[in-house]
Amino acid sequence: MRRKNLVALALVWPLFTVATPADAQQPHLFQRGEDVDETAGVALRVGTVAGFAEFRQQRVTAVGASLAGAYWLGPFTLEGTYDVARLGDFRDNSPRAPRGTLHRLGLVGRLNLLRAGSVILFAEGGMGRQMATWVDGESFARNDAVVGFGWMLDHRFEPRRWFLSRVGWHFGWRITAARAGGVASSSLALCESGQCRRGPVDKVSPADFGLFVTSGLTFTW
Repeated sequence: MRRKNLVALALVWPLFTVATPADAQQPHLFQRGEDVDETAGVALRVGTVAGFAEFRQQRVTAVGASLAGAYWLGPFTLEGTYDVARLGDFRDNSPRAPRGTLHRLGLVGRLNLLRAGSVILFAEGGMGRQMATWVDGESFARNDAVVGFGWMLDHRFEPRRWFLSRVGWHFGWRITAARAGGVASSSLALCESGQCRRGPVDKVSPADFGLFVTSGLTFTW
């Protein structure tokens, strides 16, 4: 009897130890960054940008549009961005008086860290150039550094559809840092009740920070 059991076990055991083709093709739910993408392509992203920025520690809101061109190379993406945003007063007791317009050109490198189904988690870093014009016509320009993270809902086309290899929904957070000295103090105005006036700026820190939320559609060829 014992011998018969051993023979039966020897016959059944290969069924549990040999992987079937179907099992071999099933992807893992979580994949490392280098396993997320094995293709290269050119991408275009259109969307919005919203958040706040500091100019010599005076905080203003920034809401506008974002346009980016990128090149995918496996899990790494090199992206050039252009943002344009309307600046407004940040304080709650203000009727959001317009302060000016901010233009930003940037270059970031993005690394895909993890994939969960169709969701890709990424981290990024880079640099940029801020150019702002105030409502009174004065302007300035300064460099900044940026770090960020976020996720993208990625959908691939196999075969290609409308010349596209993939479409994705991008959502991310970006933190910028720039020298506060890059903004002339004469360019700042204090706004109260919709009226803006010149005012002194005390206790200026060496750096200004910004926090922005980016969202948009990404098309890859």
